[in-house]
Amino acid sequence: MYKIIGVFVVACTALVACQSVDSDTATTEEQEATAVFFPLESYIEQEVARLNEAGMPLEKHIWYNEQEETQTNNEIDYGKELSLFRRADINKPAWVDLYQADTIFQDERAREVRYQALDPELEVRSLEVKWDKEGAVTEVKIRRESISTLASNEYDLVYLPQEGYRINTLQQNRSADPVTIRIEGTFQEVK
Repeated sequence: MYKIIGVFVVACTALVACQSVDSDTATTEEQEATAVFFPLESYIEQEVARLNEAGMPLEKHIWYNEQEETQTNNEIDYGKELSLFRRADINKPAWVDLYQADTIFQDERAREVRYQALDPELEVRSLEVKWDKEGAVTEVKIRRESISTLASNEYDLVYLPQEGYRINTLQQNRSADPVTIRIEGTFQEVK
């Protein structure tokens, strides 16, 4: 019985793997055409390219357990800065039944969509995207949670394409005091 179930799982996995689009070689258009959910990974890649091309300076405030540090840098690797957002992509065909989508329409356009995890094991608990009247993304909010035997982590991420980003993290360890980290990155005028 277990052998049959094992063969079925392997066959289903192989079938899904063969049908999925390889994000490293697929164009943005191919990724969006096969999108089950909002294509967060390709959107963040587009934003990274836009910010890097503009040479957008970043002022970053970091709070580590309420101790603040401020950094201003003109040479930013936005691929690294926004990697937490990119890793929160839920656009996987195998997950189509694992998230519930609620969409708000206005003037026949999607203005807001919220994906809520139905499976408590999924790390990305929610993803919200808002658009303006012209269809440009104005805000991306992500809630992530990860739990292991040693620690739990909660992440609240907000990306505002015209302003910057916010990341709030709470790390609770079994053998240490909780750690709170807050990062606010604000895009600066290019001089």
